[in-house]
Amino acid sequence: TWVVKGQEPAKALAEALCEPPYKLGRGVAAATREAASKSVLKCLGCFREADIKGVVDGLEHEQRCVLMKYLYAFWREGQPAKVNAQLFSWHAALVENGGDAVLSAAIFEWGWP
Repeated sequence: TWVVKGQEPAKALAEALCEPPYKLGRGVAAATREAASKSVLKCLGCFREADIKGVVDGLEHEQRCVLMKYLYAFWREGQPAKVNAQLFSWHAALVENGGDAVLSAAIFEWGWP
């Protein structure tokens, strides 16, 4: 709700990353997964490129791992070029902050769609 009101997007992003639907089990409805994904993408779009590193630094390790998973899911969906460019900025900040651990968590954790 913070992102909809245009207030505190960093808190909105952190909240959106706290309980990703894939951690709730396979029985989660597709609509729930899609709504969660859209919320994260909307949050990411609220930040200027200059702010991304600071936002990533403020996330917990688990939130950074979840965000990396979302980035790969967004690329799989075929986002517009402008969105993809911003996603690469997030990816770079995540790798700079968390290194191989964030990449490994995104690639090797079971249960991610």
